[in-house]
Amino acid sequence: MFIDHLFRLIPDWGVSAIYKIGDIVFGKQLALHQIPFGPIRGRKIYMRFRISPRMFFGVNEPWVSKMILQHTKPGYVVYDLGAHIGYTCLLFTAALSEKGEIHAFEILPSNVKILGATLAENPDARVTIHPVGVADDEQEIELPASPTGMTSIYSPVTKGSFGEKCATVALDLYVSKKGIPYPDIMKIDIEGAEIAFMDGAQSILKEVSPQLIIEFHGIDRLRKGHEILSQFGYKMQLEDGRTIDQSVIEKIQTKNQNVYCWKENN
Repeated sequence: MFIDHLFRLIPDWGVSAIYKIGDIVFGKQLALHQIPFGPIRGRKIYMRFRISPRMFFGVNEPWVSKMILQHTKPGYVVYDLGAHIGYTCLLFTAALSEKGEIHAFEILPSNVKILGATLAENPDARVTIHPVGVADDEQEIELPASPTGMTSIYSPVTKGSFGEKCATVALDLYVSKKGIPYPDIMKIDIEGAEIAFMDGAQSILKEVSPQLIIEFHGIDRLRKGHEILSQFGYKMQLEDGRTIDQSVIEKIQTKNQNVYCWKENN
């Protein structure tokens, strides 16, 4: 927790310096790495330091990690939307204790390759990889791939940047077509596509009512997400424990917000 907060306090020039030092100390190449700290200490993951220093040390998003471990029970069906290189898949694996299953959705083919390699090094990970992103419809798009492995369905490929051919799906239709079991809990970190995801997953949200651990990228998306999820009967809680309503949203200063969502009758 302390290391994560320390990283958050470092100014941009300091982050740049950390990346440069990390490249020198740990190398720039993708390699199998054993996580030294945190709730998945000892787990193996393919990565490079520059992808995420916090993941590298095992201290990424401590509140999200806490929510995953607290609310995921053995036997659950898990959807990891925006699975990236597999860090949260490993958290869910620890929580499931080899009972249940994880469905990992990742839009970038380069990340899917790394994710597959990581899971091969963790044989107790009961994960099915779905090489697609989630949105409100099915389409093929070209997206930029950054050194951190992050992208957004709203980011164009600019001149001089590297693009990858990707695909999106509407979750309701995709799950029905593939015969995937419905989720008990979902983690959603999809870089701004939160509302598009909700539009494409209305049946699951309304009728199945899984728990959600979701990062909203921007206050406007949080406001709209609260409007949609409230209609489906969800309660929403911020990291600081406050239950969200419109008055709380208007007081929020930080752009991105991690939120836990649940229905009281579940």
